[in-house]
This record gives sequence, structure tokens and C-alpha cells, in this order.
Amino acid sequence: MKKLLFLTVLLACSTTLLYSAKKPDWVMKRPVDKENYIGIGYALTTDPNYLQEAKRQALNDLISEISVGIQSETLMNMVAVDDEVSTYLSQSIKMSAREDLEQFQLTDSWGDKKEYWVLYKLNKAEWQRIKAARIKKATDAGYDFWTQGISAQRNGDLMAAANMYVKGLESIQPVANEALPHNHNGQTVDVGIALFTSLKQVFSNINITADPGNLQMRPMQQAEEPVVISVTQNGNPLKNVKLKIDFLTGSGKLSSNNVTNSAGVVDLYVQSITSKLSRQEILAMIDAQQFSSIKNPFFESVFRSFQNNLPRTVITINVEESTQKAYIHSEGSSNDALVRAVSSLLTNNHFTVVTDPEQANLLIQINSSMKKGGLVKGDMFDFNEYFTNVNIKVSDADSRVLINYSVNNHRSLSPASASETAAWNAAVKDVMQRINKEFKKELEKVNINN
Repeated sequence: MKKLLFLTVLLACSTTLLYSAKKPDWVMKRPVDKENYIGIGYALTTDPNYLQEAKRQALNDLISEISVGIQSETLMNMVAVDDEVSTYLSQSIKMSAREDLEQFQLTDSWGDKKEYWVLYKLNKAEWQRIKAARIKKATDAGYDFWTQGISAQRNGDLMAAANMYVKGLESIQPVANEALPHNHNGQTVDVGIALFTSLKQVFSNINITADPGNLQMRPMQQAEEPVVISVTQNGNPLKNVKLKIDFLTGSGKLSSNNVTNSAGVVDLYVQSITSKLSRQEILAMIDAQQFSSIKNPFFESVFRSFQNNLPRTVITINVEESTQKAYIHSEGSSNDALVRAVSSLLTNNHFTVVTDPEQANLLIQINSSMKKGGLVKGDMFDFNEYFTNVNIKVSDADSRVLINYSVNNHRSLSPASASETAAWNAAVKDVMQRINKEFKKELEKVNINN
């Protein structure tokens, strides 16, 4: 009991001494120190994190005391016109300075029941040493990335070059307000300015050409030779560049390869023309999506202007009148309606349907059947279900099968009171919705050479 009483009295005396201590001079008046930077912070003790808050304020005070300046020939000065990039750099510079200051110890502190104060000091000579080491480390790292970017660009690898320049900028951004001189081939370059200048130029003078730029084609036939699409920069081939290639006007099937090879080339095969337009165009341009993985304000600033004026080329196709003549032969259920529907589909896709097989270079065989299923009870009406089978085979003059398309057990419903003829016509109408989509795609795939 005596021990407990003694501890209570001791704690009370200690607390009284702590809170009754006189405010030090540095709390009352900011000290002047020629050898040290000063950082003072305070927080109300009602704040549960008052210790951390006081330290945070003191470090911010130290940073403002150091006064991060901007030299004239620096990256920070160069991007000042871009608010987004400038803000990004300013935050990075302050954050980096704060991280460097975190290592310094508390010089003094004072508190009472209401307030808590802390004093930090940073030797000015020590800070200059730290800053110089930080600048050298960033400059050397940025220079390495810059030279790697130059090498990648000379080798025609645009994506790798852009990545290297961005990594270099990220490595020097904490000191972007400083001059970053480095020797390069006997000359002094500022690494920050060199990196940003190179990044801006990585998308300049890109040219896309197509050979041939004009094609003469027939519907449903493949072009005899590929279109050679070349991507160059200042005359040098660019490899691994993804292109966006599609019909600007018209339609058809194109080969899927769209990334330039080591020679900066994409061989584009126009496999068929399906539109009835006599003049069609294919647009080939750089696919901006391939650069979406690079998340960086420097890159985004540069890429915005490039994206609005992407290099491109247009390939013109003059389409000759179709010479494809098809004869339709049908077997199976009474299917005049089916023949008429298929005939209309062929006519709308470059075919002329003839009645004499001797005039045709394509034979269309249609086999169809329909079987009746069960009775489907309804709330108001009953329905019979029917299952339709259709096979459409397309052969050329040499009896080579080009298309063998089938629809199996396509289910449709018809009122129980309807006749079988009416039920068949309804089933044909229903199944043709599917055939119009699926068989048309089969027609677009086929390559007819005669």
C-alpha cells in the first residue's frame, strides 16, 4: 500500500513538473541560426495524433526554410507551361525532400496540457552534401535510361524507346528543379532536358506507306499480292508497331497480322470484298491503344498531341462488276419459299442467280426437311412445334466444295390450327433469320478464283 501511494505521488509530481516547465525561447520567438535550417511544429494535445502532427508541421517548415528553388535551364522550367506536369513535378520534389529530412532527429520539444511543440534543426552544409549526392544519383540513372532509349530508337523499337525515356524522367523528377549536367560524347548535356526532348521527338517524322496503294479486285476473290505497309521514322524501319487496319468505306475480310516485323513491314492480304460499292478504302494507322500501358504525366502530355494526328495511309480498292453466277438446285420438302430467300441473299452478295446450270460457275444445293414435334399447351392457344433441317452446299465448276453449311433441328412454333403449308412457311421465315446471319458469314469467308 505504501509503494502504491509513493508511485502515485511520484507520477503526480512528474506531471506537474512537465506541464509547469517554462516555454523555451524557440517557442516564443523563432531563432536565427546561420549554420542550420530551422523547422518548428506544434499541435493541440486534443489531437490523438498530436506527436505525428507536430513532426509533420516541423518538417514542412524545414522544407519551406530550405526554399526549393528552380534554376533557369532545368526540366522544371521547360514544362512550366503544362500545369498538370508542373504540379506533378512540384509534388515529387517536395515529397523527395521530405523523405530526406525524415532521417533527422528531434532537437527539442515542449508541451503543456494544451499544446505540444517540436524543434528540428538541419545543418546547412550537411544538407548540401545530401542534395549533391541525390542529384548525382538521379543524373547518372537518368543518363543511363536516356542512352538506352536512344539505342532502342535507332534500332526501330518505338515502344522500348518511349519506356526508357519515361523511366529516365521518373528517376530524375525529384531533382527536376536542378541543373543535371552530364558528359555525353565530349559535350555537356542536361539530362532532364535531354530526356523530355527525346520523348517529344519519339513520335515525330513517322511515315506509313502502302505498296500498292491502289488495288483492282473482284467480289469474293482474294487480291493476288499482299499490300506491303511500311512504317518508318526518318527513313528507318520501326518494328513491333501495332497498326489499326480496317475498311474506311466498304467491307470485306482482311488478314489478321497487324504488327510490323523487324523490317518495319506488315503484309496485308485482302482476302475478299463483300460490299457492293465500286470504290472502297482501307485505312491503316498506328494503334494508339498499344501505348495505354505507359502511365506517366510526361508521356501523356506528349502523347496527347501525337494522338490527335496519328500517322496513316489509305489503300483504294476499285471493285469490278461481279461475274459470279449461281444455279440453285433444291431437294426435300416443298421449299420454294426457302429457295426464294436464299436467292435473295445471294443476289445481295454479288451473285447473279441463273436458271440454266450451264451458265453458272457455282452450284448451290439446298436440302431441307421438317418434322413435327409435340403439342405445346398455351394459356389461350395451343401450338405445334416443328424441327427444321437445312443444308446448303456451294460447289465450284470443278465440283470443289466451297461451303457446306447446315442448320439442324431448328425449333419453331406454329398455331395448332394452322395447315402444314402455313407451318412450313412460318418455319422457313424463322430459320432464314439465322441463315441470313450465319450463311452470309460463310459467303464472306470463301475465296472464289474463277
